[in-house]
Amino acid sequence: MNYQAVKSDLEFSHGEQNVAYIGEGCVFKGVLQVPDSIVIDGVVEGDLSARSIKVGPSGALKGNIVATEADVQGTVSENLEVKQLLIVRVTGRVEGSVSYGELQLEKGAVITGSFSSTDFRSERKPGKDGGAKIEKFRISYEPTSVGSEFENS
Repeated sequence: MNYQAVKSDLEFSHGEQNVAYIGEGCVFKGVLQVPDSIVIDGVVEGDLSARSIKVGPSGALKGNIVATEADVQGTVSENLEVKQLLIVRVTGRVEGSVSYGELQLEKGAVITGSFSSTDFRSERKPGKDGGAKIEKFRISYEPTSVGSEFENS
C-alpha cells in the first residue's frame, strides 16, 4: 500500500466505490463507517472504521479507530486497532493505545503510548509452541537535536 497524494476529491472518487476522502482544510466530527478505503488529508475526530486508512502528511485522525490496514504520514491519536499492517511513515506520528497485527516504522516516525501486537501473525506463522505470540511494550520517543559535542573545539 503506497500513499499517493490525491489531486482532487473528484479524481479520487472517479470509478471507485465504497471510498471516502477528507480533503485538506476539511474537518469531520462524528461517526464514520467506510466499507473500503478512506484517505484523510484534513481532520477527522470521532469513531472511524474502515478496511484501509491512509492519513496524508497534512491529515489528523483522533478518536476510536478500527481498520484492517493503516498507512500514516500525518497524526493519529487516542485508540487505534489495526488488524493487519500498520505503517508509520517518516512524517507520521501515532500516539495513544495501539494494537496491530504487524508494525512497520520508517526512520523518523514518532510513536508514543501503549502498543500491543495481536495474534494475527500466529495465523500465518505459528510460534515454536504452535500458539499465538503476543508482544506488549511501551514506547516513548522524543527526538533529540545535535548538540555542540559534534562541533570542532
